[in-house]
Amino acid sequence: MLAPDRVAVGVPDWARAQALGSALGVSPVLAALMIGRGVTDAAHGRAYLESGLETCHDPFLMRDMPAAVELLEEALARQEPISVHGDYDVDGVSATVLLVQGLRRLGGEVRYHVPHRVGEGYGLSPAAVEQAAADGARLLLTCDCGSSSLQAVETARRCGMRVILSDHHQLPEVLPVPDAFLNPNLPDCPYPEKNLCGTGVAWKLLVALHQRRGLPLPLESLDLVALATIADVVPLQGENRALVQAGLQALARLERPGLAALVAQCRLDQTALSAQSVAFSLAPRLNAAGRLDSADLAVELLLDQDPERCLVRAGELDELNTRRQEVEQSIRQAIVDLLEREPSKLERGVLVEAGEGWHHGVLGITAARLVEQFERPVFVATLEGELARGSARAPLGMDLFAGMSRCSEVFVKFGGHARAAGFTVEASRLDEMRECLTEAVVDLRQKALPRTVDFELPLKQVGMPLVRELQRLEPLGEGNRRPLFLAREVHFEKVRQVGHEGAHASFLACQGEVCLKGIAFRQGAHAEEMASGDLSFDVLYTVEEDTWNGESRPQLVIEAILQPDPVVLEVLGVTAGPGIETSLPRTGPALVDSRRVRNRLRYLQALRSRSDSLLLVAAGPRQAEKVRQHLNDSALQVACFEELPSGPGPQEVLLLAPPPRLEVFDHPPLSSAHRIHLLFGCEQMERQRQRVRVLYLDRERMVRIWKALVRRVASGALAESELEKVAREVDQGTHPITLRQAIRILEELDLARWELSGDQRWLSLGTGSGRRLEDSQRFTALNHLRREFLQVQRAFGRLQIGLICAGAGNG
Repeated sequence: MLAPDRVAVGVPDWARAQALGSALGVSPVLAALMIGRGVTDAAHGRAYLESGLETCHDPFLMRDMPAAVELLEEALARQEPISVHGDYDVDGVSATVLLVQGLRRLGGEVRYHVPHRVGEGYGLSPAAVEQAAADGARLLLTCDCGSSSLQAVETARRCGMRVILSDHHQLPEVLPVPDAFLNPNLPDCPYPEKNLCGTGVAWKLLVALHQRRGLPLPLESLDLVALATIADVVPLQGENRALVQAGLQALARLERPGLAALVAQCRLDQTALSAQSVAFSLAPRLNAAGRLDSADLAVELLLDQDPERCLVRAGELDELNTRRQEVEQSIRQAIVDLLEREPSKLERGVLVEAGEGWHHGVLGITAARLVEQFERPVFVATLEGELARGSARAPLGMDLFAGMSRCSEVFVKFGGHARAAGFTVEASRLDEMRECLTEAVVDLRQKALPRTVDFELPLKQVGMPLVRELQRLEPLGEGNRRPLFLAREVHFEKVRQVGHEGAHASFLACQGEVCLKGIAFRQGAHAEEMASGDLSFDVLYTVEEDTWNGESRPQLVIEAILQPDPVVLEVLGVTAGPGIETSLPRTGPALVDSRRVRNRLRYLQALRSRSDSLLLVAAGPRQAEKVRQHLNDSALQVACFEELPSGPGPQEVLLLAPPPRLEVFDHPPLSSAHRIHLLFGCEQMERQRQRVRVLYLDRERMVRIWKALVRRVASGALAESELEKVAREVDQGTHPITLRQAIRILEELDLARWELSGDQRWLSLGTGSGRRLEDSQRFTALNHLRREFLQVQRAFGRLQIGLICAGAGNG
């Protein structure tokens, strides 16, 4: 479950969203989401929704593209062997396949090499260059690598080969000097899109070759571009968004036998392939080859035109992925077991663990999973003789590379960026590394960044029209995040654990009269809490289409359940899931957030069975009397905020309504209580907010009301019965009660008076006595009332679910 202070909820400008939605013919919900993703106006919105390949940039804008095309044309004309050197991840594999197929279709004699993760490591090595030269290659073309391969490029030149580097990675201080260098991140490269993946750069090279020859775009390769762009987690914005949109359409046609076989192996719906399908089904299986064995299997699958062989290879990749999951799980479990035996290791703020025989290919993903679980930087290494070689990952808000740089003398070598890195260290210095990183993390770690939520969306607004409209935001991923919504006070029915060892939870999510089917991945351990009929929860959710027997319906995917107060679980006898503390500090009154308790009578009875020292505090005398009559328990103390008993009071105080002001907590019996339980609901806070809103009058509103009254009185006397009509003339937010309060203020300032004529009161206006608006006691009192409520709202807004508003609030 997610701690409440880890959530930041946006507050849309609904007027702006309504205007944009009207211009684009979409709902305000979709328009608000587009605004949150940087859409500024209708023209921008149309480009966002309808981006096509025509928005892509001219490949010849990329530095050295003309030289690269010329080198390839010469090699093709002379029938010189071309060696394509790729990488073992999905991006490197896809780029390799794209260039091999593309150049062969243009008549080239093309060979390829993808390095082995364990045997060779990342990048272009001198040994691989020498082997390519020995095999007769005259032109070396890299993809998704090469920007740091200074020594290898020099080796290629000594072997008499010409070199084209095609890459997208960040650049080192000292660059290699090939015959042509294609990387949009080169400082003197004018190409506008800097976030292409390696396959994206390779596709631009193929497009340039086609343009030079007057051929149509190589659209048959766009499925590979989409696959790699999504898998490499580059921002799905600008040109990348257009390429992935077109590439997903190409992928859905399943014209590549290898991908058709893999889609069948994953049991994906061909008509509903999305960025999510690629990221969570296709990409992990293709990556599994390079993680555990040789990436050649993935290359061969994507190159192969024989459907039967492809089905066999897809099955092999699936088995490798299952093995990868098992290996990853075993390493992760070994680390978790160790932490259970030595919990003090978690107090350091950084995890550093190493083991014999841990497969290097899964260390990065294992570290990433542990970061999700423990929310701190994680270093995982495998012991190889005297060295430990591994991967590191960090949560948002932690600059991993900066921390490692402070400990640079400990490492044999390291490299990476803010959230991911690789390292090698002497095994004998692992403890020293742990100590150094612990000190570095104390200085460098920022407060954990909150989960960003688009806005609150009640479940009654979720239906198939919305689900289908949200699909227009595709492709979703890095830089174009999946919409995430907040729903408050949701309770769960028909909760059951599903998946391997009950890791996930399936349920009906209910809010008011609306119930929707839902799934919560990796939340199975919290099934008992979710199934408790006594609690409702605030949840973060996304929406997807669920199709069964040809019928579609919306399904919620619960991304996070906001953690209930642990004392509430304790009182109700609900077993807390992992990650929930079950004790609170005992200094002063502890505030217990019980506002998500649905069965408040049961909660009261549970407390009553533990303690006879209880006080119930109601909003006012009338509510207090109703509570006394309903409970019919003379031993229970019931009071209201205006009539609190004096002196030290009971140990347990239950607030049945929001306090009128925060100062009540400074006086007995609240200040002397052991615990104060907040047992009122959101609806009571909302009623109080509406009351204060109706009564609130600032100078601007008073001026508008005065002008409306002057207009009315100027056209004739104003009868009291017409006040409701006048209130509507002021603005939509002015209630008749607000208008009456304003008139009382004007009466106090000698600017208005009522006169009785017949059976009707009539309002007349005066010139006043020169007093200021602030001289009115009523005006001052109403503003003081509002300030007091805003203090209460801010305090209990934080307690309620810990929301950090990303936009302006509703005053």
